[in-house]
Amino acid sequence: MKLMRLNFAMLGALLLAGHLFAQDPATAPNLQAHKAEAEKLRAAADATNGERCTEVCVDAARQLAELSNDYFTIGNVEQAHATMKDAGRLAERAGGSSVSSKKRRKQTEIALRKLEKRISDIAQTLNFEDRPPVEEIVKHIDKVRSDILMSMFDMPKKELGPEKPEKEKR
Repeated sequence: MKLMRLNFAMLGALLLAGHLFAQDPATAPNLQAHKAEAEKLRAAADATNGERCTEVCVDAARQLAELSNDYFTIGNVEQAHATMKDAGRLAERAGGSSVSSKKRRKQTEIALRKLEKRISDIAQTLNFEDRPPVEEIVKHIDKVRSDILMSMFDMPKKELGPEKPEKEKR
């Protein structure tokens, strides 16, 4: 009988401690910190152009992907998909800026590869029905990376047409 009371008392204490330490996910400090940082970086990315744009856009896309993961974790799927779409948009902008300026292509490609891997990892943790839009963003980032690589290794094209005959030996 004493053992049973002790077990119930311990169970009650554990439940009370769990309730006291539980916090509302919307006010979790991790989510709020990611949200504030993401908004700051998104505003900076929207305001920049040129060579600096690639670096700022990649940083903003990375932070937005983490914020999206936080939204998925707390169950706010609509906000998570919207945030992930913004991350994809900024990754595309970073790639386009890198190709057009012909600056920071290697660094941008490496950063986008890491971002693509992180978003792919996030997609693997999602419910089956939530995965397709995120996987589409991964494919889109892969295409942007491919475009950067093609611009890095773009060789001058040879002129097409009939070959010039060599001088004949007599």
